[in-house]
Amino acid sequence: MVLIDQEETIKKMKDDVHYNSQLFELLSLDISSLNVKIKNLQDVNQTRNQLLSEMREASSNEMMVMKLEMEAMKADKVMKDNQLNMLYVVIESHLKIDVHAVFNEIEVKRVEERRIQRERELAQEATQHRKAVVVDAEAGGSSSVVDVEMTEAEADPLGFVLAGEPSESLDLTDILHRVHALQKKKKAR
Repeated sequence: MVLIDQEETIKKMKDDVHYNSQLFELLSLDISSLNVKIKNLQDVNQTRNQLLSEMREASSNEMMVMKLEMEAMKADKVMKDNQLNMLYVVIESHLKIDVHAVFNEIEVKRVEERRIQRERELAQEATQHRKAVVVDAEAGGSSSVVDVEMTEAEADPLGFVLAGEPSESLDLTDILHRVHALQKKKKAR
């Protein structure tokens, strides 16, 4: 019986050895498969790191190029500002005029033209309104409104309707002298 037990134990151990060897083979295959996957992942990781490095280098180069372009643009602006100032000096010297004063005169003329245009438009509106009131009065409305409007507005020989009195005279030379005096005060500050 001892022999039979020993034979069974040996047989069982042989079976266990056979099973363990198969298990060892399977584990070895799994390990080698995992080693291949690890190698592939390392290759992918290395490629990714290389791409990231190239991207950092490219963005660094782009930033450097942008900085250089900005510096070039600033230098160009300084040069153009200098050229513009030189042009002003040449114009003022050759034409014997003050560019700023001439510009201010032009601005005053533009403002005056806008004021005149606005007055014309207001006069036309007043004329249209007066005609509407006259037509309304002829249709049976109150004529006292027409009298009030006519006493408030004074007809201009050019066809404008001037309402009220101007607060001060609008002489162009007077305005130019005021602008010139204000400029002198600003320069003195």
